[in-house]
Amino acid sequence: MYLKGVALLIRIFDLSVYKESYTLLVELIQATKNFPKEYRYSLGEKIHDNLMELILDIYRANSASDKSEYINSILIRTKRIELFLRMFCDLKIIPLERYSHFIEKTSSISRQSQGWLQACRKSGAEPIATTV
Repeated sequence: MYLKGVALLIRIFDLSVYKESYTLLVELIQATKNFPKEYRYSLGEKIHDNLMELILDIYRANSASDKSEYINSILIRTKRIELFLRMFCDLKIIPLERYSHFIEKTSSISRQSQGWLQACRKSGAEPIATTV
């Protein structure tokens, strides 16, 4: 059982959607270090938590037989993260250039997850409706 878990973990590190999500997490951890104190521990922690859960959902989807539930969760979390990023930009916590960079990454995660969901539909797995 232990070796199967290790094999799944190794496989997830190769997934492009995982790599993109992990890179985004690391970049946002670095960015939130410079947030004003009033936002660092409230909004900063919330976006970190959402990104950690997104990465865990990628792992869950990769190891589940019915992936659609977890992929839908990835899509919902990606929208939440984009909302936080928009708020950061509107509050002038991050510059527009950083916002654009982060949104490119979340868009890539969403596109890859949508493709993953489409592949599940083609393979006969019953998708779950996406709601926010």
